[in-house]
Amino acid sequence: MTKTIDPKHGAPSTRAQIPGLPGFPVTVKHILVPTDLSEDSRKGLRYATRLARHFNARLTVLHVVDRPDVLDYLIGESLPEDPRRELQAAEQRLDSFVEELKQQHQDVDATVVVGNVCSQIVDLANLLESDLIVVSTHNYSWFKRLMTGSDAEKIARHAPCPILIVHQREHDFIV
Repeated sequence: MTKTIDPKHGAPSTRAQIPGLPGFPVTVKHILVPTDLSEDSRKGLRYATRLARHFNARLTVLHVVDRPDVLDYLIGESLPEDPRRELQAAEQRLDSFVEELKQQHQDVDATVVVGNVCSQIVDLANLLESDLIVVSTHNYSWFKRLMTGSDAEKIARHAPCPILIVHQREHDFIV
């Protein structure tokens, strides 16, 4: 692993050599990690934080307050009573997540947006010129997955960069 100076920002960046591919460095300067603020999403946050620390990369934590969809209502999801209150609660919860992450990696920021989850993730990844998106998946019921599809799959189809999909119930490769 070598440290180099990023000519665009003047900050040191870490390049890791991929085994078996000499001379093929991986540079990660910006990682986007969307979260739904659930306990299940913490595993993805852990991966993203460790990778950001390893590569000396900026970490942006994103929470999207989803707009209610008629399909969500039909399959039993409740509509928020006060969207402003939901947005404020999301911002406070996200701030507490970020404070925990900053104990491990200082270069962390957070964003809360309102809109379609998949579109907002892809749009922000484009805007930030993210090098990696780390997404947690959850164990949704077969009916919800059949009706709405997997968010991770939708993001993967449109993302401008590689995606690391972290399953809640798989073995870890981070310590």
